[in-house]
Amino acid sequence: MDNRTHLILTRARELFGRAHPGEPWPEPAGRSETKLLERQAKYLARAEDQLLKEGAIESVDQS
Repeated sequence: MDNRTHLILTRARELFGRAHPGEPWPEPAGRSETKLLERQAKYLARAEDQLLKEGAIESVDQS
C-alpha cells in the first residue's frame, strides 16, 4: 500500500470511528457486498477530500 492510500484509509477509519463508536470498519466478507462497499466509499471520499484540503496529499490526475 502506498503512502497516499495509507493516509486516506487511516483517515477514513478515524472518521468512521467517530461517527460509529464501537463499530468495526465495514469489511466485505469475500464477495461484493454493495451496502458495505458504499459505506466504505462514503468515508474514503470524505477522507480524501479532507486530506487534499489540508495539503497532506496531492490530487491524482485521472485524465
